[in-house]
Amino acid sequence: MNAKLFTLAMVIGLLSFTTAHADEDDTAMLKQTVKQAIEYPEFAVEENLEGTVWVEFSLTEDGKIKVEQLNSDCIPLKNYVLEELDGMDASKFVDAKKEKYQMHFDFHLL
Repeated sequence: MNAKLFTLAMVIGLLSFTTAHADEDDTAMLKQTVKQAIEYPEFAVEENLEGTVWVEFSLTEDGKIKVEQLNSDCIPLKNYVLEELDGMDASKFVDAKKEKYQMHFDFHLL
């Protein structure tokens, strides 16, 4: 009886670890996908605009990004990130979605 309980506890623990690890991988892949979609916009380079945009977003049931909060001192960069992210398709990440994601985008000229 004790051996069966021990085995059951081990299986549950292993499944919990595997699920948590998979969620972390999915979150990292989602963030990497989003980062790659946001490039330094040409208008910002031409106008020598720099700044950091902080964003908090969630995923809708159908896998679209919904921007919840956005913050930046540079309004044009803030608007650019909002336009690029809001409604972006992230449907391949819906199964492992969590409530909120936070990211930042740094735009700095060399």
